[in-house]
Amino acid sequence: MSRYLAKEVSLGGSKLYPENPWVAFQIDELIDAFDDVRSKIIPTFLIKDQAEKEAARAALFAKDGTGTIYEGFRQVEAQIADDKGHMLQGDAFTLADVWAFYQVNMFRSGFLDGIPTEGWLEDFPKLKAVVDRMAAVPELKAYYTEKAKVSSKYVPHASI
Repeated sequence: MSRYLAKEVSLGGSKLYPENPWVAFQIDELIDAFDDVRSKIIPTFLIKDQAEKEAARAALFAKDGTGTIYEGFRQVEAQIADDKGHMLQGDAFTLADVWAFYQVNMFRSGFLDGIPTEGWLEDFPKLKAVVDRMAAVPELKAYYTEKAKVSSKYVPHASI
């Protein structure tokens, strides 16, 4: 569904999912990498004990090499094209940029108990630049600034 919509939607004058098969492949590769990262949280939803669940989730962000989500973001960081906020080469926004914005903010919003909201994104400057670049899109910034007035969970999305 998202890929279909991205073929129809433009941001900054370019389709979010271009017709060029090589670029589309690169976008898919990055989206799949993010989905691999996100999948690491799923088993924690089965943990009944709240303290145990929060500890398991915090462990996913351990910086000692055992945190599977933290290490997944390290791998994504290595795939990002540059430190200027581009998931791929060039200035065009792609579905991969949108995916990065969504995935990172899902984790740092505070919605998921036990996930650290701070102290890890800074370790991935290229990924942070992508998220910041997306957050600076005027329409997104305005939307999430309004949402943040209702729920603090949207503050990271608005970068305020």
